[in-house]
Amino acid sequence: MTPSAMPLRADAGDRRALTTFVADELAAMARGEGLRALTVPAPVAALETVLATVAAERADGARAVLWDPPGGPGFVGIGDAARVTAAGPRRMAAAAAASSALLSGVRTRSYDGGGATARLFGGFAFVAGAAQRPPWQAFGDAQLIRPRWRYQRDGGRAWLTLTVDPEAARHGERWLGELAALLEALARDLGAPGAQPTAYPVAALDATTWRTQIATIRGA
Repeated sequence: MTPSAMPLRADAGDRRALTTFVADELAAMARGEGLRALTVPAPVAALETVLATVAAERADGARAVLWDPPGGPGFVGIGDAARVTAAGPRRMAAAAAASSALLSGVRTRSYDGGGATARLFGGFAFVAGAAQRPPWQAFGDAQLIRPRWRYQRDGGRAWLTLTVDPEAARHGERWLGELAALLEALARDLGAPGAQPTAYPVAALDATTWRTQIATIRGA
């Protein structure tokens, strides 16, 4: 029986089943080609809590991203499994083509059939060449990332996804160790009482003001 969502404290049987699944899949991935994504259920949490937990567990300076739209699933990503970059006036079209090719080649295996959303995270400079100045040089005109680890929350369910190529999949003990540490940290932090987050009012700009501000940014 596979769970639809992991409780705050998965029992020993759940952990053994997850570990066996991940170990077997990594062994198969090491003999394959291209990028492989391996998804397992995780505790459901506020994305800010997940980001803080992951940052505490990973002290190696890996880049992190949080994406929490008004509707649909939210994500936290850590590290880079693959990256798309582009430059110049056709950066968006070039990045779109490269992203499509990258995502079409990702093969996904999910423990419970969920959480296998194909996503990259990043953005584009408003003006080609603008990222040659501080503080944007490291980002460039266009950059999109497939995180090494990704936490996805969708309603009352959540998952962790590990993306590896065959070379990375050969380091199975590393990924099993990181998975165990992340799940344990999430369960520990979610089970502890904490202060309620502060709510801040958000006012949307009218269309005319928004266009004026964008024009000012592009003209800078």
